[in-house]
Amino acid sequence: MKKLLAVLTDGLRFGVLVTGVSYGAFAAQTIIVDPAAEETATTVKTLEAAFAKLANSGDTILVRPGTYYLTQTLTNKVANLIFKSADAVTGEIDRENTILDGSQCPERAFYSNGKSKPTINGFTFRNFTQSGGAGGAVYL
Repeated sequence: MKKLLAVLTDGLRFGVLVTGVSYGAFAAQTIIVDPAAEETATTVKTLEAAFAKLANSGDTILVRPGTYYLTQTLTNKVANLIFKSADAVTGEIDRENTILDGSQCPERAFYSNGKSKPTINGFTFRNFTQSGGAGGAVYL
């Protein structure tokens, strides 16, 4: 259980106040995308399902290697999202084998509002177009 720790200052006097309030419900979470795994509270089969679960600043989406055919733009709704590929055994980034394919997606793969500062690492993007025919997999 996490506790809020506040230091109160008044001139040369210092005090520490510890409350009984838990902030565990607001902690960043890690969501794993693995089409071969059984779905749980933190493991899903699709990227779309992972983005639907985003709730808190600093949430992480770990994507297992494979080809993911997107049918809609993935929209980031949290600050400081970490979106990366990760091999199930080694945990290493695997950009050669983690592919986001846009052949079934009307526009881009990923959209962020410009304020959220996501980290995107370890993907190969292919077959994406944007309105007007110009390429563009990621819009930040």
